[in-house]
Formats: sequence, C-alpha cells, structure tokens
Amino acid sequence: MVSHYRHLVCPTANHASTGSYGSLPRPVGEAYKKLVDQAESNPDLFHRIDYEPMLVDVRKQLAKFIGVKDHDEVVLVQNTSNGLNTVLRNFIWSKEDLIITC
Repeated sequence: MVSHYRHLVCPTANHASTGSYGSLPRPVGEAYKKLVDQAESNPDLFHRIDYEPMLVDVRKQLAKFIGVKDHDEVVLVQNTSNGLNTVLRNFIWSKEDLIITC
C-alpha cells in the first residue's frame, strides 16, 4: 500500500501501485518541483550551464551505487523500452544472430 504520509495521494483512496502512473514519494516530488522551478526561472542558464554538471553528478552517484568504475558507462533513459531500443539498434546484426528472452 502507498503511505499517505510519504505520497501525495487522496487519503480516502487505497492505492496499491506506484508503477506506470502512480504517485511520487513526497521527497521525490519536492525535489522534482525544485528542479522544475530552477529550470523555469532561467531556462537558458539551466539548459546551457546547470543541467550537465547535475546529470554527471547523478551518473557518478549511480555508478558508485551499482559498482561501475566509470560513470561514462552509465546512461539514463526515459524508460526500459527506450533504453533497450537504443542498445539493440547499435549492434551490427546478422541473419544468424539470436535474441534469447526469459
């Protein structure tokens, strides 16, 4: 169950999933709003100067968390389908190649 203290959901509703379109945990929503405010207050500065160092910092933190030595090996994508599509389209495939799924 989604905690009403940790999520911005209706207290009378009984939400069981935060998957595809569920609510954000409060700390994530607050951080998101702060980032949106920063971007909207000066879009040119944000997109030209501020964004890339923040992205690199997140990739470094994630690399450390998952045990990857080089943060340049860590890429953030919109969703799993987008990530898999990007990776699979960058292989040189031959007719004999197989994709095995489980």
